[in-house]
Amino acid sequence: MDIRPEVPGRYRRKLNVILKKPTVPCYVLGQLGKNEPYKNAITGKEIIDYAMQFLIDAHKIVGGCCVRIDCKDIDRLKSFYIDNGFEYIQKNEAGDLLQYIRLLDVNR
Repeated sequence: MDIRPEVPGRYRRKLNVILKKPTVPCYVLGQLGKNEPYKNAITGKEIIDYAMQFLIDAHKIVGGCCVRIDCKDIDRLKSFYIDNGFEYIQKNEAGDLLQYIRLLDVNR
């Protein structure tokens, strides 16, 4: 992930402690969704938790420091990701998506 100039210093320090470069290796969590017949079978939080466990396992093997998601500027999407431990850091290069990160907590 490219660290853009508008990223606050506290995130810049957290993300760039080791590399001291304008890019950070991270995992990108793709679009989440549920099939209509299964919409009540699992919650969005459960999907995030399940994905995060896989990413923590991957982190132990290949490294990386965080998980990134890109989403449209829609209140319910932003609230969903914030409620699930992601923090806004910047817009994507095109400026049409918001980028949120969640640091990998390997001690969980």
